[in-house]
Amino acid sequence: MMDVLTIHVVVNSSDMAVFRIQVRCSDHFLLNFWLQKVFYDNGEVQQTSVVLQEDGHGVDFVLRVLHRCSRLPNDYYLSPFLVTLCLDALVFHYQLPPQPNWDGTIREALRENRLQLTRQRTLPSNRPV
Repeated sequence: MMDVLTIHVVVNSSDMAVFRIQVRCSDHFLLNFWLQKVFYDNGEVQQTSVVLQEDGHGVDFVLRVLHRCSRLPNDYYLSPFLVTLCLDALVFHYQLPPQPNWDGTIREALRENRLQLTRQRTLPSNRPV
């Protein structure tokens, strides 16, 4: 069964400069990664907090827009952060099951993915000739 990642954007301020992003996910390794990850900052938007939800099946991020332009839609500011969340989730979804000594980093997950791909390419094919 595949986990579903649900992302919900909540506007927290009347001037549209602060957003809360609610993420629901049952992958505790991914949630733990997000809790330990360096806060997002692309020069226009800064992450100010991340908190595990009470039931343990999600996290809440708070983002602050540094210099809001009224002509630009919310998506302009939120999309890069949301894409980052989705990329993190994809990396975790396609990684091997964590090893007992896994340190919880994306770099380790990518290394394990590369090893798995190398093993698959070097295994003899079971396809009939």
